Amino acid sequence: MVKKTLIIYFINLLMLLVHPYVSKAQELNYFSPTKIKNYADYLFNEGDYLRAASEYQRYSFTISDSKETALYLVGLSYRKGREYQKAIKNFSDILNDYPDSKLLPSVYYQLSLAYIENMQFMESLSLLHNTIERDNNNKTEMNKLIFLKGVTYLNLKKWDMAIMEFDSINLNNEKESFNDYVKQYRSYSIKGKNLNYKSPTLSGIMSAVIP
Repeated sequence: MVKKTLIIYFINLLMLLVHPYVSKAQELNYFSPTKIKNYADYLFNEGDYLRAASEYQRYSFTISDSKETALYLVGLSYRKGREYQKAIKNFSDILNDYPDSKLLPSVYYQLSLAYIENMQFMESLSLLHNTIERDNNNKTEMNKLIFLKGVTYLNLKKWDMAIMEFDSINLNNEKESFNDYVKQYRSYSIKGKNLNYKSPTLSGIMSAVIP
């Protein structure tokens, strides 16, 4: 009986000694890059964009490879959360720090979109003009940038320029949803061209461009 009691005592003592290390390991696992990324993804998918941006930022500190991907997600979260200046800075930093990244077409698109949403239309035009002139190998990516250029002209009420940009997009082999957007925004440009600047219908068109 005494021997059995001693065995139970030593087992309990061993568990007490091991338990702090188990807890510490669990704590370290909780702060692993994968856990942080998964939590950030969860927040993003739930629409909690600003908290997601903070978690993606924390995730970027824990990795050495593909850091620009994490920073891209930070910028995307800020843009979705309407923190446009922070998004613009983040995307601009990626362009400066990772000039050879495969993410550049997406970064250009998101940066231009952030400019448009922040009503910095001239900055958007400058970025798009330089990018389209320099990088025109990927047809699909270029079509998306040309589309944004048309949207920028639309917001500036330069109807003919907007129509010209939308007409320059080759819709062959593009997704149907993208083609529908191009046709829809081209129709906005035509309506804007034929309406008085003080028309309430024109205000409705512009609100459709930027919610």
